Parts: sequence; C-alpha cells; structure tokens
Amino acid sequence: MNRLPFRVALIAVLVPFALAVAAIGVQLAWLPSLPHDVITHWGLNGADRHDAAWTVPLMLAIIVVVIPGAFGLVLAGTVRPAGLSWSQKLLAVASLFTVVVLSVVTTGSLFIQLPGQATDILPVVVTGLVAGAALAALAWFILPRSVNAEPVQDAAPAPVAVAPGERVAWVGHARYATITLMVLIGVLALITGLMVYLTVASGIWWLLIAPVIIAISVLGTASWLVRVDDGGLTVRSALGWPQFRIPPADVESATVSHVVALGEFGGWGVRYAPNGRVGVVTRSGESLEVKRRGGRTLVVTVDDAGTAAGLLTTLSTRVPKG
Repeated sequence: MNRLPFRVALIAVLVPFALAVAAIGVQLAWLPSLPHDVITHWGLNGADRHDAAWTVPLMLAIIVVVIPGAFGLVLAGTVRPAGLSWSQKLLAVASLFTVVVLSVVTTGSLFIQLPGQATDILPVVVTGLVAGAALAALAWFILPRSVNAEPVQDAAPAPVAVAPGERVAWVGHARYATITLMVLIGVLALITGLMVYLTVASGIWWLLIAPVIIAISVLGTASWLVRVDDGGLTVRSALGWPQFRIPPADVESATVSHVVALGEFGGWGVRYAPNGRVGVVTRSGESLEVKRRGGRTLVVTVDDAGTAAGLLTTLSTRVPKG
C-alpha cells in the first residue's frame, strides 16, 4: 500500500473527520435540550420515524469512521507516484462532499427540533447540499492536478509459432474476485430492500426497476469469455451481451499491461478512460491490451495475457491489412 500524499489525505480523510467530529460535539451539547425521541426520517408525507436523540450523533460517528477510512484505504492502495488520476481525485472530493452533507443534515435536523424552532427539513437539506458542493469545488482546486493514468507496459510478448494451415485458439476468462462479487451482491441486496420498502410505503411500483437494472449490470459484467482464434479477439459477457470483437486485420499491436482499475478506469466493469481506452475490467493487474488500427484500444484483465497477445500478434500478421 502506498503512502497517501498529504493533500489527498487532507481532503479525503482529515478534513471530513475534523468537520464530523465538530458536528458530533455540537449534537452532544444539544442532547439535554432535545426531547428523548427525535425525528430521524422525513418521508414524502412528512416525519415518519422517531428514535432516541443519542442515536443521531452515534450514527454520524460510525459514518465518519467508515467513509473517510474506506476512501482513504482505496486511494492509498491505488495512487501511483506519478500522481492522481481524474477518478482518484473525484473519489477524494466525494469523501469530503458526503461527510459534509451528512454532518450538516444530521446536525440541522436536531437544531430544528430544539424548543422554539420550526421543524422544516427542506432548508436543512438544501444547506447541506450547497455546503458540500462548495467545499468539494474548493477541494478540487486544492488537490494536485490530475494526470493521465497510463498503463504500465510489459515487454512485448514473443509471437506464438503457428505452422502454415494450422488452426489454433486460446481461451481465457475474466471474472470478478469472489470478494468483489460478494460486495456487489450485498449492495444489490441493500438497494433491493430499500426499493421494496419505498414501493410499499409510497406505492410507486416503478422504483423496483432500479434493482433489476443493477442486477442485470452485475450479471452482465461478472464473467467474460476471452477468445483468440483465426477470427481475432472476442470478448463476450456471460449473458452474451455486451460483446467486443477485433478481427486480425484490425489489430495494430497486442501487448501485456498491468492496470490499476480505479486509477486508470475509475472502477470495474465496462469502463471508458479519458485517453480513449475501453476496458473490460474485473480486477487490477495483468491485462491484454489490443490497439486497433485507427488508435482505439481495448483492455481486458485476464490471466496468461502474454500468450493471448503473442497468438493475436501472429494471427494478425497472417492477414492482409486493408
């Protein structure tokens, strides 16, 4: 794990932590003046949940540990010595934005429940969003300028020897790690439960479309068949779509690179990098990188990428370039 640059640690971890601790201190100071049970959730028709007042600073305390801690760990594990990529910079700013909004909204929600205050949550939410957006915008300019996250290229693989008339194929699989898939399924379960609750509470049935779309997205990107043969490179998801094909005549080069999923592509799945690369990214590490004639590049994270690149190089030399 890399050491997190100071300005990154300041924006993603230290400032959010300090602001949330200050908010928790204010909330604790107000507890004696608040009723035992306070409003903790407002629905479409107004307040719809009450809990003990002390649970509000407790929940914020848990959040302030989890969010900056998780963002900081992810950044520390992916930031390269060359600097922040645009997606890493966005992640650092998102940590600050999230904590600011939650700190302002939770603190404001208790303030409007003090004696003599009007319990209107809308101004509190608007204030939280504006404050979060303003500090996030300031933080963006405080952070170092983002750099293009270029791949770490290995030496060009040796072409695979193929006899005239011989037909060969290489097959590999790109899959999410078990822990990644478990996290995605867990998130899907939480979203599904939330959407079912909101549907029952509001009667808006189309909210259930969201978990269906997310489920299809997870299943559609969790496992990929990667094949190199006389037809070139084929990368097809377990559902059959999406699918990518690069014929041999369209291959300019096939190499092996080591990618950082978050740093170069902003995450996992089918991703598009600012430098024009398209990625089928299921993890960080070894990948097959194929540059097409015309400059477009496809990156696939797959084991034994050197053999795939070598065979694709050989097959591409056997066909005339148009």
